[in-house]
Amino acid sequence: MNAEDEKDALNKLAAMVVSNSEAITLFGGQLTALRQFIGAVMPQLTGAQCATIAGLFAKGVENVISSTNELPEEYHRSLLTQANILLAALEEKKSRRLY
Repeated sequence: MNAEDEKDALNKLAAMVVSNSEAITLFGGQLTALRQFIGAVMPQLTGAQCATIAGLFAKGVENVISSTNELPEEYHRSLLTQANILLAALEEKKSRRLY
C-alpha cells in the first residue's frame, strides 16, 4: 500500500467514524424522547390499560423477533431485555391497587 492509498483509507475511516458518531447521537436523542414519553404516560394508565398494552406490546415484540432472524444475537438479547423491563413495569402498574 502506497502513501496515497493509506491516506485514502484513513480518510474513509475518518468519514465512517463521523457517520457512526452522528448515527449514535441521533439514536440517543430518539431514545431520550421515548424514555421521557414513557415516563409521562405510565403514571396515567389504568390497570386495564396496562394489561391491554402489555399484550399488544408482547405480540409486537414477537413479530419483530420473527422478522429479524438475520440480525445478531446481541440485537435480540437487547430487544428482549428492554421489552421485559417495560412489560414488568406494566405488570407492576397493573397489579398495584390504589385505595
